[in-house]
Amino acid sequence: MNFIKNSPKYKHWYPIYALMLGSGLIVGEVTGLRTEDIDFKHNVINVTHTLVFYDRSKAKKTGFGINTPKTKAGYRSVPMIKTVRDALLEQKQYLKIIILNLLISLMASVILFLLIALVMYSIKGL
Repeated sequence: MNFIKNSPKYKHWYPIYALMLGSGLIVGEVTGLRTEDIDFKHNVINVTHTLVFYDRSKAKKTGFGINTPKTKAGYRSVPMIKTVRDALLEQKQYLKIIILNLLISLMASVILFLLIALVMYSIKGL
């Protein structure tokens, strides 16, 4: 895990590996997690959804979807060890930065569009 965590090329994968290895969750359970499923106050991960693949031969269309676990045993609460907690908090901070950067980029695009529209309007108005 230290290789992944410290590698400039692979470190973005660290939170997912730490979560899977530290919690025992399988890929479908991890990818089905939502923010509200992670309880940092009580250090628990609540498994209530899974990501499933719908095959065209068995469904109306092919693709992924969020579903509930297949059995009652699939619904469970998993204790969150420190490694998992730290990795999830790190991922949460990373996502906040990404969202902030996207918002800044969107705002810059809107401002640029408005400036161009204003210039075009003022040229047309002359």
